[in-house]
Amino acid sequence: MKSTVVEKQSEQSQTGLTDSAELAQALIRCAATGIYIVMHGRFIYVNSLFEELTGYAQDELLSTYSLNLVHPEDRELVRRKAIESLKTPQSSPPFEYRFIRKNGDLMWVLERVTSTKYRGKRATVGSFVDITQRKQAEAQFKAQKELIDRILANMPSGVLVVGRDLQIVLANKAFYDTFKMKMGDAEGRRVKDVIPMSDLSKVISIALTDRKAQLGLEFRYKVATVERILVAHAIPMGEQEVLLFLHDVTDDRQRQERLYFTDRLASIGEMTSGIAHELNNPLTSVIAFSQLLMDGDFSDDAKEDLACIHSEAQRAAEIVKNLLTFARKHEPVRQLTQINKLVEDMLKLRAYELRVNNIQVNSHFTPELPEIMVDYFQMQQVFLNIILNAETAMIQAHNQGTLTIKTERVDSIIRISLTDDGPGIAEENLSRIFDPFFTTKEVGSGTGLGLSICYGIVAGHRGNIYARSQLDKDTTFVLELPITAAG
Repeated sequence: MKSTVVEKQSEQSQTGLTDSAELAQALIRCAATGIYIVMHGRFIYVNSLFEELTGYAQDELLSTYSLNLVHPEDRELVRRKAIESLKTPQSSPPFEYRFIRKNGDLMWVLERVTSTKYRGKRATVGSFVDITQRKQAEAQFKAQKELIDRILANMPSGVLVVGRDLQIVLANKAFYDTFKMKMGDAEGRRVKDVIPMSDLSKVISIALTDRKAQLGLEFRYKVATVERILVAHAIPMGEQEVLLFLHDVTDDRQRQERLYFTDRLASIGEMTSGIAHELNNPLTSVIAFSQLLMDGDFSDDAKEDLACIHSEAQRAAEIVKNLLTFARKHEPVRQLTQINKLVEDMLKLRAYELRVNNIQVNSHFTPELPEIMVDYFQMQQVFLNIILNAETAMIQAHNQGTLTIKTERVDSIIRISLTDDGPGIAEENLSRIFDPFFTTKEVGSGTGLGLSICYGIVAGHRGNIYARSQLDKDTTFVLELPITAAG
């Protein structure tokens, strides 16, 4: 009886083992992953999905050295994971490598390995899934991202990606260069904290709510100590982000202003020429008739008055002549010129304004200076601009002043110094006075082009122009022109 019970238990145990084995085989066959067993580095079992994924039949794989089917660059990783799996019953964390399929294609797999006892010996069990499409998508995404990064990095305009919360998601290198910021300092901050312009935030907000809107905004923004003119274009990107392009148009606007200013000067020149011609006729009559009257039979007092009329009419005619000369269009021509005479001619042109504004002129001209090769009318423009600035400064400071002009030879250059006793120039502005459109005058009182034009003319003559100033005391402009320069 006892023997029968033991036999029944043995049969049940054997049946249980058989059932477990069949169940395990069924689970392996139905598994959604490729499963294999490797012992001593060689395949001893693979499931049907492993065959399907790799292209190899089971009889082709059995006894094959498993690492031979791994990409050479990944073999050390797979070998190390297999060795580690034999030291612990725990399953390894998932890792990726490239498997060489039968047709030679590479297949990216995501794999886990663990150790097991197979037929009384230690073996490695591995299961993997094909992640080739995912890896290809990742590679494509990475390539696209790198392409976008290169495009953004090389774009001359600043670019921002702004989220719905008005925080900056991305900023390119041109943006950081434009706004003189350290790379990475803009991301994560709100736009208004980086560019405190309420109108700009409004434009972005509109673009976020209206997906069809493409809005533009032009504004002025001071970067460090320099004011720049920027144009912003906001373009919606889906429902969550806005692409913001920031173009620095300062140079374009300055060119437009120069063209406008040049055209305006040309118009003024034409008007001046017309007025001067109109004045010439009556002045000629005044001069002629006053001369005739002086030869007539008049008292000495009357003749003295007539002489005064004649003299003033001649002086007026000389001024008109100078105006005509200055206003007339001249082709650029450099010729030997006596700098003292050039400055004297310019002072004659401004004599009346200097006198009525109580500005005294002190001239210290070194005699017999060598002639230098310059464009007479261009240099006349330089001296006019500097004298006009000096007049304005002195009048605004104390309604009078003293203009001191000195010429001298220093080695191989002619140096001309013009000093006014106006309010002086602040140190922070002294290095910028020759910049186009920089002016300390009130809006509408100056274009900021005069000194930049002077700088260009002097530089074109291979000379040098600079300024020295003592605040609340004086300002001196110094021109240095080479004696031997021949254009």
